[in-house]
Amino acid sequence: MNNKAFTMIEVISIIALLGIILAIAIPSFISTREENKIKEKEKLVELIVNSGKLYFVNNNLTLGSNVTVSTLCENSYLQCPIIDPIDNVAMAGYVTSYLNANNELSYRYEE
Repeated sequence: MNNKAFTMIEVISIIALLGIILAIAIPSFISTREENKIKEKEKLVELIVNSGKLYFVNNNLTLGSNVTVSTLCENSYLQCPIIDPIDNVAMAGYVTSYLNANNELSYRYEE
């Protein structure tokens, strides 16, 4: 008799092997996803800061001034809403100018 079916032990072995593979792969996948969200937010912050710099220059703003994300959107420096990939909410902070440790003009985004 030529039986071409799998035995119960073979099926359980395959299921156990798949379980082990998934137990290793899923945390790695989740970690990679979170890292990508952080990188995406860093790129969005960089975009906001660069738009803020341009706004500062075009409007002759002084050191210590702030410009909000909504102002940048209203004046077409950004296309809004800009959604935070980590929180899934609109980013609503501001860009401020300051002197860094080398006494150079710098800009940063604050929430």
